[in-house]
Amino acid sequence: MTEKIYTMESLAEYLGVTLRTIYGLTASKRIAHFKVGRENRFTQSMVDAYIKSTSVTTEAEDIRQRAIQYCAQHPLPVL
Repeated sequence: MTEKIYTMESLAEYLGVTLRTIYGLTASKRIAHFKVGRENRFTQSMVDAYIKSTSVTTEAEDIRQRAIQYCAQHPLPVL
């Protein structure tokens, strides 16, 4: 199956942001992309990775993740 490829314009429309925002993301290398000639392109997996990297967890999920990390680093002693 072929992966969807976005142009700068189609990605801006897909994400609901301005073209200027997409230019800023590529210029600062905050979103992965590749070039076709002088044009930037984005695969669906690149876009998905960017979206995942910018997602914010809820306070409850943050507490849960920190609790799991703490328990992994501080196991209960075996008696």
